[in-house]
Amino acid sequence: MAEEQSSQSVADDRISSLPDELLHHILSHLDAIYVAQTSLLSRRWRHVFATMPFLNFDFYTYCRNYLPPYRKTASFTSFVDAFLLSHRSNLLKFTFSSLELLEPEAIRSFLSHAASRNVQHLELTVYASRFELPACLYANHSLKVLKLNSSFIDLSREFGFPALKELRLENFWFSKQRYNSGEIFSKCPNLESLTLINCHISSTMEYLEISSPRLKKLELMDFSGLGYGNVAISAPRLACFKFRGTVPLLCYLRDVSSLDEAKIGLYGDEDAAFEAATGLSEVDEFLRGLKRPSSLSLIRMVRAFSNAKHVYVSEKAYEILRQDPNLVRELDGTELEEEGSKWYKLGSKSRNLIRTTLGENSETAEYRM
Repeated sequence: MAEEQSSQSVADDRISSLPDELLHHILSHLDAIYVAQTSLLSRRWRHVFATMPFLNFDFYTYCRNYLPPYRKTASFTSFVDAFLLSHRSNLLKFTFSSLELLEPEAIRSFLSHAASRNVQHLELTVYASRFELPACLYANHSLKVLKLNSSFIDLSREFGFPALKELRLENFWFSKQRYNSGEIFSKCPNLESLTLINCHISSTMEYLEISSPRLKKLELMDFSGLGYGNVAISAPRLACFKFRGTVPLLCYLRDVSSLDEAKIGLYGDEDAAFEAATGLSEVDEFLRGLKRPSSLSLIRMVRAFSNAKHVYVSEKAYEILRQDPNLVRELDGTELEEEGSKWYKLGSKSRNLIRTTLGENSETAEYRM
């Protein structure tokens, strides 16, 4: 028995003697509640805990199984406060997730701490009353990656993120009152990758303007076709554009002269998982029928990106294009398969035909911003 304890002690010592960087990497895969528990092991582990460059706070992981419902929110907030009070290292990555209603000021306080620790990668998923990000986050010159998932965050109209290279916004609602046509994008001078997921554009806006001098990759994903308008794009270095939604999006282009690849995907037979997950009622099915894309609206979207070196459309989009009487016999597409879905690469003949299918005065003409 004594020998077994001695062997266990040696193994523990071996782990404790590993370099900080390696221990931090191992602990980076754990939630903060488990990282905090390691501080009880020894002084060595208290140092590792206090200098973690990766912090991940998840409400449901923290509250799982051992807190009564009425205490969960206050307890979680107190835990994050206490953890950050003991933390004394710069941050490579800070992740915070809670779909329970939290006080906006508490969230702002957590984000301010991350900014004070020169955070480089920040991910935030919250459900709260509407709130603005703290000003110190905009002034942060170390922040390179920002991922926000919330319908309650108001972005600044005056400030951008000077060093930001990657921005992902999920479940955002763009409107003149809140985001003023998307000025935030032009105020991020080093932005290279932009992803908008399940975002909506208010009907009060003529278009959402995406203007960024260094943008290389633009993804518009899971657009539902309900409550969004048009998009105007000015991105001279844009190389890759991807769209995924239920109906085509009308895009006005000013400068996308570097575009190499455009992929336009519509929900349909190629995504049976989506069909199974929606659980459409008869009324929903009727409303969806009203939103069913026409070949004309899809042609407008494909035409906008037809000057890209490579243009791909999903199986459903290809079927819709073939419904157009001008394209049904002339459409040439090379069938490809990607992650279990069929795509078609449009040849030069198809793209030239799509360009001439609509008149020069159509809505697909370049937008003059």
